[in-house]
Amino acid sequence: MQFLNKITDFLSGTVKIMGGLLGLSIFAELLFGKFLGDFSVIGNIIDIVSKFGDNGFVGLLAMLLIIGFLNKDK
Repeated sequence: MQFLNKITDFLSGTVKIMGGLLGLSIFAELLFGKFLGDFSVIGNIIDIVSKFGDNGFVGLLAMLLIIGFLNKDK
């Protein structure tokens, strides 16, 4: 059981770090424009949100499940 707790703690920390990097990259793209070449963080987020919106209720349900998993620790 201690092994599973270590894996869970590691994954939780990784998700927190990735969330921080996502926020930083959005902020940097707002300030400097596309700083990663052709890769647009804001454009990718807009694409993901539009895909959820195109799927109607199922997309809304999937988005709520993802948000629920990410906010489980809070």
